[in-house]
This record gives sequence, structure tokens and C-alpha cells, in this order.
Amino acid sequence: MIIFIGLIILGTFLINFAGTGMTGFMNSTSTVLITSYLSKPNVLSEINESFSGMKKELQSEVDNVKENYPGYDEYILNNTEYIGHNVHELLSYITSRCGEVKNVSEVSSILDELFKSMYDLEYKEEIEIRYRTVTETYTDEDGNEYTESHEESYEYKKLIVTLHKREMDSIIREVFANYPDNLKHYEALFLAQGNMGEAFGNSDLIASNGGIEGGKEYEASTEVQKKIVNAAYITPSPGAGWCAMWVSQVYQNAGLGYIGGNACDMYRNYTFTSDKSKLKVGMLVAVESSSSGSTAGLTYGHVGIYIGDGKVIDNIGRIRVTTLDDWIATFCKHHPVGFGFPPNVNK
Repeated sequence: MIIFIGLIILGTFLINFAGTGMTGFMNSTSTVLITSYLSKPNVLSEINESFSGMKKELQSEVDNVKENYPGYDEYILNNTEYIGHNVHELLSYITSRCGEVKNVSEVSSILDELFKSMYDLEYKEEIEIRYRTVTETYTDEDGNEYTESHEESYEYKKLIVTLHKREMDSIIREVFANYPDNLKHYEALFLAQGNMGEAFGNSDLIASNGGIEGGKEYEASTEVQKKIVNAAYITPSPGAGWCAMWVSQVYQNAGLGYIGGNACDMYRNYTFTSDKSKLKVGMLVAVESSSSGSTAGLTYGHVGIYIGDGKVIDNIGRIRVTTLDDWIATFCKHHPVGFGFPPNVNK
């Protein structure tokens, strides 16, 4: 069902027209209303949880490939580290498309459609003919023992699992291609994070810090650097193992675009020094292979963001702040730390 909503300046009056499928907002709407999520916080949480549930099912499928498809000599997983979403992209889309949602069931089909548009898990079997040396020993009729070797061919079976992911933002823009007012509303909501950044952020961390701002280096930094730190405090964890996904979402929420890639990619592409004297607020703090955590950390590395005064904020399944020295001591036992800004940051 498409709903057109006209907002009249004299009373922010809502008029619903059934039988359409998008929500159009007139430019006379107040800034607060047009940049705020219209649904109740518990409904917004349920919408995000519903979408996250689909994400967890996909992750479970990836994690259990060997159990579900036994009999292969090798399992190759490509791009599976990119599972995850930005909660404010999702809620901005639902609000700008549907207006106020009173129950998650109203948008379940839209969420399902969006998820299927984002992810496609491809399975491909590859059989390689390999050769091995086979040694046989036999004894002749006179009791003499002989050993013979020959090459024998055999099948080496690989299962290649590739995740194809489209970014949510690009899908949303396609949906709204013929609805410019909805697109503008989506962009306004996302920029303001529905005026609920802290509600979907890391409230316990913010409370323990006494707020988002603080610190001598933070106060002395540029507005862009401050935006990065502010975004880090209010960007929720996409889950354990998704340190780079979280960092990408932080920079996106700071208005600097989505970086993408894993921590190892960020280390190689954007860091340029291990010299602490060159470290600035808002920089990536990355290592290409982590000395702590899971085998994924060993393969893909770990990454966080420097927030000033010798502190790093990162995602370890929850968002936490630790000292730079402890971060390096924990994750950089075998490989050096790297510091640097991603693209679009005005240094």
C-alpha cells in the first residue's frame, strides 16, 4: 500500500490517501517534523530487530557452510564480511516511504524485499584435477621386494561461496527514483538520524563519558574531526566481528561517505604512518592482522577510530573506548599499527 501524506503548515495535519505506496511531504513542513522518525521508539526498534534477524539468518548460513555442505576438500568464502546494515538508513527509508508505522507487520514485506535486494549468496562448485604420487611395494616370487611409484589423478572439490551485496542507500535511491520528495525526506532524516542518534547509539557509553564531547584534542580539532567522533559515539554496533563495517558506518554518519572493505583493506589503503606524533582526532587506527580475537581478526585485521587524548573507540561486539596503548598492546603484537584518514576528510 502506498500512502501520500500532505503536511499543511497551519497545523502539521496528516491526510492519508490509501491505494498509493509512498509518502510525499510538502516543503512547508517544519524542520523538526521532517527530520524526525514518526513511529514510536519501540516500533522503530522492532523494525530494526526484524531486519537484523534476517541478517543473523544469513550469517548463520555462512557460518555453517561446512556442516550444511559436507564432502568438499576446500571451502572458499568471498565477501561474507560485508553482512550488516546502517540502522539510520533503514529507519529513514521506512519513515520516508511509509510515514508512521504502528506495527512492524505493516512493513514486513518491504523489509523482506529490501533484504533480498541487498544480498545474494552464490554457491559454486569447482572440481580441479590434481595429481599425487602413489607408491606401491610388492614382492616377487623369489622374495625380492620392489617399490614402484606412479602419478595418479584425483578430484579436488571446492565449494566457493560468494556474497553479492548492494548498498542499501543505492537501492533506496532506485525505489525513490520517481519520488523526489520522498528522496529529499529520506536524505533529511538520515542526515539528522531522525533526531534519535543517541537513542539508537551507545547510551551507556555516552553516559559513562558524561556526554559525547570532551577532551583537549577533541576541542582543538576541526569541525569535520568532531563530526567523526560524535558519529562514533552514536553509531550502534552491527555485531561482533564487524569492526570495519562499524567504522564505515561512522564515517557515513559523519557525512563523509561509506568507505567499505575490511580492516586489512583500510590499513593498506588509508593508513600511512605508525608515528603517534602524526596521529589526529578522527583518524583510523588499524592493523592488517590482529593478534587478538578470532581467526577472522587474524585474516582481516582490526580497526578503530582515534578520538583524542590517547583514546580509541572500536567495535568488539559492543562499542567501547580504550587507551591507544592498550589497543596497540592487544592487537599489534605481530604487525604494526597504522594511522590515517579515509577519503573525503579535510585534513
